[in-house]
Amino acid sequence: MKRIVVIGKIKYGRKIGIFLAAVFAFYVIFFSFKIITFQDIFIYFNKSAGELVYMLTVREMEDLYTSLAYKNVSVSKKTVGETFIDSVNNSITYYGYVKENVKKNYLVVYDPNKIVAQNSSGETESTDVKQETTGLSADNNTQTEENEDLPVSIQGNGVMKLSGTGSGTVYSLESLSDFNFLLSSLYVVPKRASVLESDLNASELLSMDMSIKKDSSVPQILIYHTHSMEGFTDSIEGNFDTNIVSVGTYLAKLLSEGYGYNVIHCTESFDYVNGKLDRSKAYTYARTSLEQILADNPTIEVVLDIHRDGVNENLHLVSEVNGKQTSQIMFFNGLSRTSSGGDIDYLYNKYKKQNLAFSLQLKLLAEEYFPGFTRKNYLDAYQYNLDLRERSVLVEVGAQTNSLQEAKNAMEPLAALLDRVLSGDGGI
Repeated sequence: MKRIVVIGKIKYGRKIGIFLAAVFAFYVIFFSFKIITFQDIFIYFNKSAGELVYMLTVREMEDLYTSLAYKNVSVSKKTVGETFIDSVNNSITYYGYVKENVKKNYLVVYDPNKIVAQNSSGETESTDVKQETTGLSADNNTQTEENEDLPVSIQGNGVMKLSGTGSGTVYSLESLSDFNFLLSSLYVVPKRASVLESDLNASELLSMDMSIKKDSSVPQILIYHTHSMEGFTDSIEGNFDTNIVSVGTYLAKLLSEGYGYNVIHCTESFDYVNGKLDRSKAYTYARTSLEQILADNPTIEVVLDIHRDGVNENLHLVSEVNGKQTSQIMFFNGLSRTSSGGDIDYLYNKYKKQNLAFSLQLKLLAEEYFPGFTRKNYLDAYQYNLDLRERSVLVEVGAQTNSLQEAKNAMEPLAALLDRVLSGDGGI
């Protein structure tokens, strides 16, 4: 009996040795000669929602593994084994984040007729908008512009009506059709990103219909913050009532109460994990919630990621709109293409053209009606979760050198611009 056990152990050990040798040979032959890449062996999973834990999604797997592999193997020169270990550790971290946050409800729904707040315990609080104001520009509550034929007429409560031709710059389609003119006049592109002339075909982008059929009975706009901890000169650290989340709240109220859109505001924090500020995986964490929100609310057609920029301390991004000191804003797009490596296949964005059309139409309207309010549109190398809807855009509102009030003031012209484009008046 003892002899049989020993022989069995020897056979088992040989099998392990043969298996390890085969794996090593596979690695040497296939990876050394690049017959297949590390990305080719990744398995993509479909997402399913559970009561306690969300499974990893296709895109999340790509973000966690593929980007990590590219970075570690190509840039850091790590071995495939080291990369695999790092990716497993990151998966454990991701799993912990989802498990910790999946049961919390951070959504606030802004209905044009009612505001329904869903708190973390799942309870619902309703407030009749007709009976109670909700913080919309208290100093503007009774203002009404007598001459509604003005390009920008004030309707009250921070709401503006854009009509006719604005007093700012109106670009002709002929000038915008010049790629070099368009790029230099309206865009900033960092060295790491690559923009092609085909990306910015003005005639094509401006002919795209970015309007939606307004239906206040269902959610149509989603506002969220990948970096929810971004603050201003007078913000209290970690206090959502004084940082970028508060700015998103004001935008949601304007779009709902002022313009009649049904809006969901996601106040979940994606850059504060386990009690620490950590933005290294914020876009990956955000994607989990975004996909679930959009799956639960398929009527959402507009997705706005509201940020605050970071600049030199001596730079104050401010303009004057409607007599108010107002933070300048910047529309931000991802190209999914680097200047060194070309197209990033695992960050493919089927809505890139529509994203670019949406931001360009917003920018041109801003130049016409609110000169100096917007900075040049920013085109960066990656995706930034802008592939989830056609009308997706990241908006940088001021910087750390602006006050909270300056940032909130910026939501008034932004809401007016959004309404104009979504109503069907965004093109030339």
